[in-house]
Amino acid sequence: MPSADPGAPPGFNGLSGVSALAGNSAWAAGLYSVFDPSTDTSVTRPLTERWNAGSWTQVPAALPVTKFGNPTPYAEFSAVKAVCGCYVWAVGDWGQQTSVNNERIETLIERWNGRSWTQLLTPNLSGDNWLTAVSADSRSDAWAVGYHGSPAQTVTEHWNGRSWKLVPSPSPGRLQGKADGLLYGVAAISPDNAWAAGFYASSPAGKQHALLLHWNGRTWRQINVPHYGPSYAPNVLLSVSASSAGNVIVGGSFSGPVGTGQQALVLRVG
Repeated sequence: MPSADPGAPPGFNGLSGVSALAGNSAWAAGLYSVFDPSTDTSVTRPLTERWNAGSWTQVPAALPVTKFGNPTPYAEFSAVKAVCGCYVWAVGDWGQQTSVNNERIETLIERWNGRSWTQLLTPNLSGDNWLTAVSADSRSDAWAVGYHGSPAQTVTEHWNGRSWKLVPSPSPGRLQGKADGLLYGVAAISPDNAWAAGFYASSPAGKQHALLLHWNGRTWRQINVPHYGPSYAPNVLLSVSASSAGNVIVGGSFSGPVGTGQQALVLRVG
């Protein structure tokens, strides 16, 4: 199906998330790059496209502005979630200048109100910050997840209808004095039931373990996930979807014995 490609050659266009409300209403989000003659470099812009009665159309996203007052040279969306026609979330990251020659990657969350995209104030933790997934079950209950820092640690942010707030979440590799806890999927079912999925590493160069977290309305708790393949094989979770509390599906991959390559991993929780 043809879609908008705003990145003029040699620009790049890419979509990384999609969310549908009905057969004639959907959103896709990602990024595109264009050449900026004022800086003689390529710049990256957030991209949102809307499916409306048979065609995809680009809808301009809000472009973050640095504390120096200039448009950021880097911003992208990783995921999008449509709650209704006038309430859509898009999340990702962008480059905030910390000085004239340096920048820090910060979380990016924008909301569609039926007329335009608006960037919302979001919290950040130490180091660079990325948001990789978003989910919402109502206008007053939404989650965005990702990771921050190096070694990476998990990030979970919650929308309560008024503002986005950081919520502590387990990073098992980090808590054990090791490395890497990253989240790549989230599913919000109700205010006291949400799931997040990703992986962590047992050491800076060690194998990857599947990471599954459950929100019970008060805290995030790590859920044990069986390890698939040989003991040394990486296991990663990249997405989670839920239609109800009793129907939660998690997807990712694991590596089989030497020579068999990477294999699909799908789990049903409950």
